[in-house]
Amino acid sequence: MKIYFEFEQWLSGLNFFRECFYERSYELFVRYLTGLLLSSNKTVDGLNSIFMQQTDQSNLNRFLTEYPWFKSDFTDELKRLFKSRSVFSSFSYFILDDTLLEKIGKHIESAGIHFDHTTNDYVFGHQVVTSGYVFQSGFYPFLLELYTKEEQCLGEKLVFRTKVEIALEILEKAIEFHKPSIVLIDSWYCTQEIIRFLDERGIQYIIASKSNRVFVYRNKWEKISEYVTTIQNLTTFIRGDYQYQAKSILAYFEDFGEKRLVFVRRREIGTKEYENWNSLLTNIDVPDETIVGFFSNRFIIEEFHKDAKQHLGLGKSQLRKRRGVVKHLHLVAVGYCLLKVAAWVKRKWNSFSIPERIRRIKDYFEKSTLIKTFKENEDNILGAINQLFAQNRKS
Repeated sequence: MKIYFEFEQWLSGLNFFRECFYERSYELFVRYLTGLLLSSNKTVDGLNSIFMQQTDQSNLNRFLTEYPWFKSDFTDELKRLFKSRSVFSSFSYFILDDTLLEKIGKHIESAGIHFDHTTNDYVFGHQVVTSGYVFQSGFYPFLLELYTKEEQCLGEKLVFRTKVEIALEILEKAIEFHKPSIVLIDSWYCTQEIIRFLDERGIQYIIASKSNRVFVYRNKWEKISEYVTTIQNLTTFIRGDYQYQAKSILAYFEDFGEKRLVFVRRREIGTKEYENWNSLLTNIDVPDETIVGFFSNRFIIEEFHKDAKQHLGLGKSQLRKRRGVVKHLHLVAVGYCLLKVAAWVKRKWNSFSIPERIRRIKDYFEKSTLIKTFKENEDNILGAINQLFAQNRKS
């Protein structure tokens, strides 16, 4: 069913973003976000097609690629929204990661060949540096920034930024936005620049390390992948369905000095073989089991990647212009946050998955559309039914 769209009646949280746009652009902003949540077709044409009040879909294209926005991101607006909904909590995690959005087509700006560690293969698409907070009420995306290879930046007349430079800019904004209790970072970002940045600001962190990293322990150079074959005096504990083994040491690294290095591996209870060793760098002085518990929160961002791709069009956009892709990323993050805020306001929603929350919002819109259509046609109920069926046939 198509929905009857009156943006003034949509989530009150959207009003926090009103000053980012001219009035007409704000209406398109609300229409785009509503389409992201409710349409099964995440192309611009698909987002526009769910509304009974049709507009030229080119308006939505221009909203992303031509119409001016007063803000390049929505961090200030998200901060006010989170405060108004009591989202912030005294203890929080901040997560840095990245994801690949596979694309098809030769003329998509900033798309290139990237290695996908999940498939051990190279794919063509956009690589996005992602970030977000874990508060008491769950995960909230913060900034999603598009990474572009240096040779493409030259062709597109862009200033090249490495993924580490992008990550540092995100961390700078995050500390200003809401200083996290602990930062959790993937092994790609285990660099001297990031560790120094966090140390200088007194931020606690747990960072995964690659197995080829070398360090000095007891006056001897060691390589992580080789050292784990000789580990003794392990701590064993159980978390959930897994048994863990862990050991931590103070190791010296040439690029960022002495750090606590925690080695951990696990096996599912009832099985014999352990999974491969993982190594974590941290400046937190708590038991190994607690470190493992803290770091397990990092994988919540993978759930966001999955939900945003499947249900909010994170990877489905067919936009060719880079500026449109970047704006689409910001809008997906806002849409996800609005879903989480709705769940926080309606406490009974806390147990619902993202697709279930979307379904319930869609049910609300469809019921509202039915009620409005029949009210406007009280003297002609048959005409109202025909109107609804006619709209559905067109879609």
